Amino acid sequence: MIKKIIYIILLIPVFAMGQSDNTNIAINLSSVDSFFELSHKISLGQVPTAQEWQLLFETKGYKISFGNSTIRREIIREMMIIAFSPNLPDSLKHKRDNILSISVEENLSDMSLLLSHLILKNYLDYGKNEIFLKKQRETYNFLAYIETITNINH
Repeated sequence: MIKKIIYIILLIPVFAMGQSDNTNIAINLSSVDSFFELSHKISLGQVPTAQEWQLLFETKGYKISFGNSTIRREIIREMMIIAFSPNLPDSLKHKRDNILSISVEENLSDMSLLLSHLILKNYLDYGKNEIFLKKQRETYNFLAYIETITNINH
């Protein structure tokens, strides 16, 4: 599961990079950085502003992954609050438990519930591995990874 988290949180920006050719690569980690900032703020019991949420959703990684879907943005916002709030009200604890208890296979027709389930699980896993993932963000050699992918595909 930790590999999945790394790919989702850290490697999505690889696809959000500006690239004209293999020698001129600029990696955009703004999605990762915005996510880290908002999850930290929520974990301190603070409420992100509408502008902070907008900044997250306007990053390249989130635009590529979720587009301008209002429903998906609301799911992300709610799942971040459920996953990272230190003093979750009972109503949200109940919602969290219900979302986590669903069977993915039995809910393939309800894309909102399925997306909520997958995102929440990943956010909770991120919370358990936050220190490692933040260190990966700072030390991972994305350019070497891109070179490997580029060499494999040619």
